[in-house]
Amino acid sequence: MYVLNHNPIRKYYIVRNTNRLILQYKKDFPGEVKELKYRLLLMILKVLFFEKDKKINLYICTEDTVILKKINLVN
Repeated sequence: MYVLNHNPIRKYYIVRNTNRLILQYKKDFPGEVKELKYRLLLMILKVLFFEKDKKINLYICTEDTVILKKINLVN
């Protein structure tokens, strides 16, 4: 497993764009959406366990909490 210590702003855009893809294509491509959800969860776990500046990075990764709830990634 490798950890990419991206800038928090870049992480925000990765998460935001992934959420938009999930919302737009969840009905048409359920297999790919499942993979995208898995990657988001993996990114959050990597931040928790391996990255520096966990507080700001976790905040950035969970910025779109409302969207994450809509796609059932977070209860």
